[in-house]
Amino acid sequence: SAGGGYGQSVDFSDIFGSAFGGGGSPFGGGERSAQPSKGQNRETEITVTFMTALKGGVEEINTGDSISKVKIPAGIENGNKLRLKGKGHPGAMGAEAGDMIVTVSIGGHFMYQRHGLDVEMDVDVNIAEAALGIKVTLPLPLGGSVDMAIPPGVSSSSRLRVKGKGCQTSDGKTGDFYAVIHIVAPSELDNE
Repeated sequence: SAGGGYGQSVDFSDIFGSAFGGGGSPFGGGERSAQPSKGQNRETEITVTFMTALKGGVEEINTGDSISKVKIPAGIENGNKLRLKGKGHPGAMGAEAGDMIVTVSIGGHFMYQRHGLDVEMDVDVNIAEAALGIKVTLPLPLGGSVDMAIPPGVSSSSRLRVKGKGCQTSDGKTGDFYAVIHIVAPSELDNE
């Protein structure tokens, strides 16, 4: 609620409003007409973890006079903006406050990379495993694991897909999970 403690802010916003709003008004004499005007929006940034962006969650954010909780929707992408209604600058003369616009940055992950709703994981195999094929068990980003058969003769940079196991958004869209194969030379060969 907009309880006490707004006194100084409202005074400040009146000054702020007349300094920035008055001159450009198409009706002229902006500061003289003393119309109620909605508060200015404020902008801020928040960095969330890779898994919070993938699965969704709640983060706390400082909105100036208080700490607000902001809901992070599952599958949010880097650079997406969230709007916290009424958490911007107070309005003039009792008008509603502006909004807080939150730009979301997503942290990296030691094992996964994201491309839209798809999630990739690098899988290293040696030359013999690539030639003969191998079965591997890989952890899935949303929990659980998948047993994957890497086929004989696989080439480096091959992408093996598990459908529907990437991101899942709250409105039902799903991405895919990809194992990206990297063929590495066995370390013993380096010493010979």
